[in-house]
Amino acid sequence: MLSGGIAGARGGPRARWFRVAELSLQSNHLHLIAEADDQAALSRGIQALAIRVAKRLNAEVVNAVDYVLSNWFRHAGREVSIDDIDRLSSVADRSLVVRPQTWLLRMAWTKAG
Repeated sequence: MLSGGIAGARGGPRARWFRVAELSLQSNHLHLIAEADDQAALSRGIQALAIRVAKRLNAEVVNAVDYVLSNWFRHAGREVSIDDIDRLSSVADRSLVVRPQTWLLRMAWTKAG
């Protein structure tokens, strides 16, 4: 996931004026050393990198939620229709789970998926 977001900083037209030289992914943030032609290029490069990584992260969350909520289709052992719901999932019974605390799980995945 991170490599896809960083790849944009390595190639393409942006690579002429903004380059990631070193990086380290921490548990909840990213350390990086970048070089840029000037202050404006650094600002644009960091903004572009943040957008690319955020989009990749959002896509991963959408995929994970979709996998969890749709996995029962693969295990049903029968033909299922789009109107069938997994009666043992949080879709059928919201009391099985708590409300997510992060905006990403509360809202973003529903907008993307």
